[in-house]
Amino acid sequence: MPDAEKILLKMAEEEGVDLESMSDEEVKELLEQLEGKAADLGAVDAEGRIKEADLIGRVMSEAFLQASDEDPKLTFPEFCQRVDHIELGDKDE
Repeated sequence: MPDAEKILLKMAEEEGVDLESMSDEEVKELLEQLEGKAADLGAVDAEGRIKEADLIGRVMSEAFLQASDEDPKLTFPEFCQRVDHIELGDKDE
């Protein structure tokens, strides 16, 4: 059974919706709406991850350039090792 069908069955059960009382066409339409929403959410999530990765890349490259100005022999792998050991505070701070 495809994931959308499983999700629809679970949602219907939780909400007390009797899918048996609906026509095949109505159930098919609900499935299509659910799949469309899932696709939209996936696209939004992927777009957000791409933007986040781009920002992280820009910040990392700027930080590397600043660090290499201080130490011209610094290689990127060495820089990454330094960054890996930085303790970050809580996000709420």
